[in-house]
Amino acid sequence: MIEQSPWIVECMKRGDGTFLLFHSGIRRDVRALKHLLFGWHAPSFYGTMLPIENEGRIEGIVVTAAEMLEAVAMAPGVRWTELKQGDSFRIACTMAKLYMEVLREGRFEPSFEKWKAGSFGWELLLSESEQKTIDKLLYQAEQIEHPELVDWFDDLMAELLTDNQDRNLLRSEVLRVRPELEEMRIPSQRSQWTSEQDWLEMIGWSIDETPFRVVLRIDEPEQERMPWALRILLQEKGDPDVQVACVWSKGMDESDTSCQVKAAAGDFPEAWKPFLQERLSRDIRKVLRIVPWLEETSNSQLKDSDNEPLIKIQETSGIGQIDTVEKTANATWCRLKERLGEEEAWRFLAEGSLLLAEAGFRVIVPAWWQRVRQMRTRLKARVPSSAGSFSASTMGINQMIQFDWRLAIGDVDVSEAEFRQLIEEDRRLVRLNGQWIQLNPDDVKEIRRLMNQVDGGGMTFGEVLEHHMAMERQRLEEGLLEEDMERDNRLRLELELNEQLQHWLAMLQHHESIPPSAMPAGLLGTLRKYQADGYSWLMFLRRFGLGACLADDMGLGKTIQWIAYVLRVREVEPDSGPSLLICPTSLIGNWQKELERFAPDLQVYLHYGADRLRDERFAKEIQSADVVITTYTLALMDRELLWPVMWNSVCLDEAQNIKNPYAKQSAAIRKLRARHRIALTGTPMENHLTELWSIFDFVNPGYLGTLAQFRKTYVNPIERSRDAEWTKLVQRLVQPFLLRRLKRDPEIQLDLPDKNESKVYVPLTAEQASVYEQTLHALFEDLDQLDPMERRGRVLAAITKLKQVCNHPSLVLRDRATGRDSTRSGKLTRLLEMLEELRSTGERSLIFTQYAETGKLLQEVLERNTKESVPFLHGSVPKAERDRMVQRFQDESLPEEERPRIFILSLKAGGTGLNLTAANHVFHYDRWWNPAVENQASDRAYRIGQTRNVQVYKLIALGTLEERIDDMIEQKQTLNEQVIGGGEKWITELSPTELRELFALRRHVME
Repeated sequence: MIEQSPWIVECMKRGDGTFLLFHSGIRRDVRALKHLLFGWHAPSFYGTMLPIENEGRIEGIVVTAAEMLEAVAMAPGVRWTELKQGDSFRIACTMAKLYMEVLREGRFEPSFEKWKAGSFGWELLLSESEQKTIDKLLYQAEQIEHPELVDWFDDLMAELLTDNQDRNLLRSEVLRVRPELEEMRIPSQRSQWTSEQDWLEMIGWSIDETPFRVVLRIDEPEQERMPWALRILLQEKGDPDVQVACVWSKGMDESDTSCQVKAAAGDFPEAWKPFLQERLSRDIRKVLRIVPWLEETSNSQLKDSDNEPLIKIQETSGIGQIDTVEKTANATWCRLKERLGEEEAWRFLAEGSLLLAEAGFRVIVPAWWQRVRQMRTRLKARVPSSAGSFSASTMGINQMIQFDWRLAIGDVDVSEAEFRQLIEEDRRLVRLNGQWIQLNPDDVKEIRRLMNQVDGGGMTFGEVLEHHMAMERQRLEEGLLEEDMERDNRLRLELELNEQLQHWLAMLQHHESIPPSAMPAGLLGTLRKYQADGYSWLMFLRRFGLGACLADDMGLGKTIQWIAYVLRVREVEPDSGPSLLICPTSLIGNWQKELERFAPDLQVYLHYGADRLRDERFAKEIQSADVVITTYTLALMDRELLWPVMWNSVCLDEAQNIKNPYAKQSAAIRKLRARHRIALTGTPMENHLTELWSIFDFVNPGYLGTLAQFRKTYVNPIERSRDAEWTKLVQRLVQPFLLRRLKRDPEIQLDLPDKNESKVYVPLTAEQASVYEQTLHALFEDLDQLDPMERRGRVLAAITKLKQVCNHPSLVLRDRATGRDSTRSGKLTRLLEMLEELRSTGERSLIFTQYAETGKLLQEVLERNTKESVPFLHGSVPKAERDRMVQRFQDESLPEEERPRIFILSLKAGGTGLNLTAANHVFHYDRWWNPAVENQASDRAYRIGQTRNVQVYKLIALGTLEERIDDMIEQKQTLNEQVIGGGEKWITELSPTELRELFALRRHVME
């Protein structure tokens, strides 16, 4: 017969306050351990109902703190011979036995220190030997890294104090020695003024047998400017209607400087007299700790040995004899003020009464105070009729406007003269028209600031506009919960605008009401309806010196709207000087092309390249220009050159480049001087509200205040509450100066053609230009010596290499492992920028390329940048996989995160036969030079089933054969569509001179 080894019992205390009992030897069925430990325990059905759980790799019995105590200290006959205590279980058992003794003898009390620290706990009343035992156990528990086994009395008491029938036996033993536990309550409110005695009475541990409570009452004077009365009342606890007013009484003769308290009329009830001295003295001490400025300083102050103020109580007998408390040696006397000045009375009502109530005192204030406290001060500013005449010469965001002022507090109106007199007299509580009102010092300070501003010239139009837009916020706040309204005593500014200002602001808020501007004669093109509206909006804001942020969706023609604006400004203001256009480097060529296409009469000066002017010649050179183009990088580098110029206008294309308000580039651009400022961007805010602030601080400097003010007023509340309404408030604030139209807007859909094609011109990087030149050199090195067949092969190979250089230099240099950097390619940089803008609107895109290697490069870079799966369909993809790619891209039933936003296709494999109507943007990353083939590819998105307008973008590298051949196709010079339809073979038949002219890198573009 094999004898079973004993159980080695260990335990651990878990985070929820329970214990896990387990066997530390070879794994055994812990269910048997339950019956060994709890075979006597009826509440757990003799151990059966105790749960078994795993903690990591340990399986054990879960018991509560009380069950742990019962298992050790109350078990009638556990078979300990079959059990062996491990170190952790031995420590817990020892503590359980000690806790049982403490409970049965009632040697515990609530811990005031723990409650002040944020939790409800207990203090044990231990003997010296017991404390030494605990210290020893704690050392042992720390050695085995389980110090929590020594301190679990709080968990035990929390369980005993709940209504748990299973604990009735243990609970009854505890209540027998500590009956006060039966009615004990745990207060949730904490006050820094609560003393330990107050707290013990509050929770019901100590019984406060005082039959009365101390009450403070403040009474307003019958006549204004008279003192306010502060009274002490003693109120019967059982009957609040029984109150005795107390008065201060001086000593018996001139030499006696004592101060005593007696009943104002009659005498104190007999039942109160044993408690008067101790209770009233204690409460008055507490009042003076909370509001020390209530102490009557004209009398000396009585201090006890702990420097605590004391009070002397006068008790009168029925026959008029006075019994007094003897003076304490070396003590002086004190008392509360009976009369308060106006400022003191206001301070007591606004601050002191709240502090005293928080500390548990009852404070009686005038019935009207609650209403007055909730009254919000409103400053009414009326714009006189003479202040509403605006013109281009007088208006602007910093234009000063004069006001007539009135103050409204509740239903009471105070004129400016009356208010100035009140604040000069430093009033706090005033009775006007039979009503009491308060003048809050914070409100007075703000009103003074505003009125001083008026004295200095008024408010700026920007401030007026901000307050006008903030009326929406005020209306939102009027709908807040009542308790929120009580906390909101901020100064309200109400603007009363004259008719002309109201009409003008209405036009700012409702763009469709802006009158149309005449079209410039020099514009070669026709604006669509929404584009004409945008152009008129820019002209309207310029007339009044207000900046604009044109934030139309990509593809809606922000460029042509600004070109029309520049043309019209030149017509109506012929001597106004050049406008500055700042754009990303990748868009310089695009702007040159668009200006040449739509406004060939404009004189364009390019400030770019290593040979750009950087001295006084720059100012002379730009005098004859209508538009000066430069980049964001150069706006920072050449800031000392650009700052002195008063620009006709400054326009930022892709204005999100200044979204970081702390960047040196953003700061440099905001310092530019201009008669008008315009920002063009499809994404005025990408991630954070501070980005919007940065753009608007350029457009209308100072309109949204400082960045710190903007954060405090808008950013922090929105980020804290995530409230969509607060976000809308910011949108309303910027809406007058921001025009945003989306392609999905009904009025836009009606105006756009079904398919809109545009060309995106991008410059080569310096590395691309170098590799391009090397490829040309290799082509022409011995071209004249080759036979016709070899010559054709050489030219076709060169064409492929040159096009790959335009795509990305790594495709030619074969440095794939280290070369997939997007900044090495102008095309790839611009493609990523455009895709990022489209991703923010949730739209999908197709990207076509001729080359499989280019497709792989794009796939790798896009997946790295977007952190999303980007499929690439090319000739080597099996049909089943090809079908799966298309199905995932098209399937609207799939979750949004599972559907790719971008689909890359090789022109040959994906250019025909596919239905990809989920996309409405098509990018031709490289050109096939056959319009029919490119149209077929574009029609993968533009076909039956497409419900949105399709935007097609053709990327062209400036100064290269791509641009030259595209010009030839557009102008139909030299080539016709039949020849072009044959692909690239026609190029091989050109002479070396014609090839050089076609292929040569045009240096002026690079410069």
